[in-house]
Amino acid sequence: MLLSDLQAERGQTALAERGYRGVLSRHPGHEGAFRGLLGLMAKDGRIAEMRALVAELQARAGGEGASAQARAVLMLRESEVLAAAGDDAGAAALLEDALVRDPDSHAIRAALAQVYQRTGRPQAAVGLLGSALDADAQWQAGWFTQAQALAAQKRWLEALYAMEKIPPGERDDAMAAEQNRFWANARAERAVALAGDGKAGEGVALLMEAERIAQGNPGAMAAVASAWVDLGQPARGLAMARRLVSSAPEPDISLQATYAGLLLRVGETDEAALILQHLSEQPLSDAQTTEVNALIRAYTLRYADTLREQGRYAEAFDALRPVMQDGPDPALYMALARLHLSAGDPQEAQKLVGAVLKAEPRSLEHRLFAA
Repeated sequence: MLLSDLQAERGQTALAERGYRGVLSRHPGHEGAFRGLLGLMAKDGRIAEMRALVAELQARAGGEGASAQARAVLMLRESEVLAAAGDDAGAAALLEDALVRDPDSHAIRAALAQVYQRTGRPQAAVGLLGSALDADAQWQAGWFTQAQALAAQKRWLEALYAMEKIPPGERDDAMAAEQNRFWANARAERAVALAGDGKAGEGVALLMEAERIAQGNPGAMAAVASAWVDLGQPARGLAMARRLVSSAPEPDISLQATYAGLLLRVGETDEAALILQHLSEQPLSDAQTTEVNALIRAYTLRYADTLREQGRYAEAFDALRPVMQDGPDPALYMALARLHLSAGDPQEAQKLVGAVLKAEPRSLEHRLFAA
C-alpha cells in the first residue's frame, strides 16, 4: 500500500493502480486501496469505471456500512471531476449527500468546505469544519481550510489563530503564503484603525512594516495597497496595485478586481469601467462573480452621482434602475436620497435616509445628511 501511494504521488499511475487492485483482490474492504484507486480514476475522469469498482466492492464485501462508505467515496471522487469542470453546484450536491453517508470523512468535509468557500459561502464552510476540528485538533488540512474560510469573511486574527494550530515545520509553501497574506491584512486593518483614532503616525509606521514583510506575496501586497488609500496616500496605493497587476505572470482576476476597487475609491471611474468590463467577460468562479458584481454596483452608484451633479436627473434615475432590481441596500438608498434632494424632492430624500438610519443608526455620515 505504501509503495502504491508513493507511486501515485510520483505519477507512476499504472504501477500504483496495479498495486491497489492487488490489495483489493486480497482484502475487498481495504479503505486505503479503495480510495487510492478511485483517486487515480478520478484524475482521468473515468466515472464509469469508478461506479463499476463500487459495485464490485459492494458485491464482494456486502453490508450496509460498506455500501454507504463506498458510495460516499465515489461521490467524493465524482465531485472532484465536476469541480474541475467548473460545476461547483453539482459538486456541492454530491458532497452533501456523501457527508450524510459518511460524516466521519475528513476528506469529504474538507472538499465540501472548499466548494462552499468558492461559491461565496465561507460562513457555511466555517460551521462545517468547526465540530470536526473540535473532535480532531490534529487535522491540519482542516485548520488550513478553516483559516481560508475565516479570511474570506475578513476575520484576519481568527484566520491567523487557525494557522497557528499547524506546526511551523509542517506548513507548506501555500500555507506560508496564505499566513503572510492574513498577517498583512490584519496589520493593514490595524493601521487604518490607528489612523482613524488620530494616530496617523503609528498607522503609517505599522503599514510600512507590513509592506516590507509582504514583499513577494501579491495577496499581501494588495491588502497593503488598499490600506495606503485608506490612509490618505492614494497615489502610493494605486502605484503599488498597478505594479502588482503588471507583474503578474498570468492575468489575476483577484488583483484586477482589487485595482478596480481602488480606482473607484479615488474617483478614477473611466479606467475602473474598462477593467470591470473586461472582468465581466471572463469566466469567473461564484465568489469572483460576487466580488465583480459588487464593484459594478459601486461603479453604477458613483456614475449616477456624476450624472446628478451635472443636473441630468432622469439619466441618473435610469442608471440606478438595474441596481434597484438587485434589491435595496444603504448605499443605494443614499444615492437615491441625494438624487431626490438635488431634484427638489427633500421629503422623499428624508424618507430614504430615515430607512437607512434604522438599519445603521450609528452612521455619522447618514446622520449629517439627515440634518
